[in-house]
Amino acid sequence: MISREKGRVLFLRKTVETLLALLALVFVSFLFLHSLPGGPFDEDVALNPQVKENLVRLWALDQPFLNQFGRYVSGVLQGNFGQSLHQPEKSVSEILGQGLSQTLVLNLAAVLFSYALAFVTATLAALWPRSVLQKGIELLNVVAISLPALFLGPVLIYFFGFYLNLLPTAFLLTPLHYVLPVLTLSLRPWAQLNLLLSNSLQDTLGKDFIRTARAKGLSQWRVLTHHAYRNSLMPILSLSGPLIVGLISGSFVVEILFSIPGLGKQFVESLNLRDDPVVLALVIFYGASLILLTNLFDLCAQWMDPRLRGRA
Repeated sequence: MISREKGRVLFLRKTVETLLALLALVFVSFLFLHSLPGGPFDEDVALNPQVKENLVRLWALDQPFLNQFGRYVSGVLQGNFGQSLHQPEKSVSEILGQGLSQTLVLNLAAVLFSYALAFVTATLAALWPRSVLQKGIELLNVVAISLPALFLGPVLIYFFGFYLNLLPTAFLLTPLHYVLPVLTLSLRPWAQLNLLLSNSLQDTLGKDFIRTARAKGLSQWRVLTHHAYRNSLMPILSLSGPLIVGLISGSFVVEILFSIPGLGKQFVESLNLRDDPVVLALVIFYGASLILLTNLFDLCAQWMDPRLRGRA
């Protein structure tokens, strides 16, 4: 643990770093969309040129870049992400709210399943090392980490949905509808967590204090749960931020494969329509999630382990 004064300094530094990173994210995202050729109304060939000019003026798309950026940042600071260009009767926040619940529930289920399964498989492998069970987990680990969701999803859909006709393959209407999307989304993160946790446990189990605990007559289960795990969780904490955000961003493909009306589907549709306010809000949402979660878990790791403070 660290002193209260050092904790305040660490928290303040992380807060400043987070705010600067968020500002850079908004600027780069806005600049990228502004630099794309064409405009949001160019695809509509039936649109009258005068009407198009009026729309461009209405949405201030004819103003200099810095003016547009300043107006956007001012709105974001007030919680206003603007109006959709192609659904002007709806705000961007309303559009994102329609798919947010589906995406959050799906990703929360995938996160919980990935972590729970990783702890179970890593524990089993540590309890029975060099066994058939451990070899099977290692083989599954290699397969899972090698298969992208774009390949795994259709395979699961065909096998469990069409060949065996056991599970539904679209939407999220009942608990059974979550099985295939959650498996598709969480299998690769499980493999990463399991590999990292298993290696960390293996390294910890070779330490002197573990030998001392065994010499006292403690069972393998007690040695593992009361001693080894306490010193093996730091790598998991450091990985958690990027891994969780990777899960969220990976749900784009899963939502499309399983026809889930979440943020991923909205992002693809908005990108095709060049609905820049919606695209920009989604990029900021995912980017801010990555920045905030990574810094949060990094802060927790530094708070718990004094050895990391010198590297910050």
